[in-house]
Amino acid sequence: MRRALLATAVLLALTIGSPLEAEAQTRASITVSPAQPHFGDTLTFAVDAGTSQPYVTAFCWQGGKLWFYETHPYFAPYLPNSEAFVLPASLMPGTAASCTARVYKVAKNGVRLLAETTFTIQP
Repeated sequence: MRRALLATAVLLALTIGSPLEAEAQTRASITVSPAQPHFGDTLTFAVDAGTSQPYVTAFCWQGGKLWFYETHPYFAPYLPNSEAFVLPASLMPGTAASCTARVYKVAKNGVRLLAETTFTIQP
């Protein structure tokens, strides 16, 4: 129960933005594929985290509402099954969604943001 509450708090903080301690960005990177995603696509992320157990969180806003939110472990034994982020249909047809993907690790002293990228989901 305690672990579930901690995980929920961490994921919420990553979504709404918190004073996470960012590590040197030169060691980590994250890129989205496809480069120009559309509603209904399946996203994957190329992650170079410089750590053995990174997590990826992707969240998107459309029309001022949180439209999409998922977190996946990006390490064995979860890979390759945890790589796919399947986007649902649009909440507001014809309107793009603004998204952020973050790669982070959970350490004894808290959550460490390693890298992030922003992208747009096209109608």
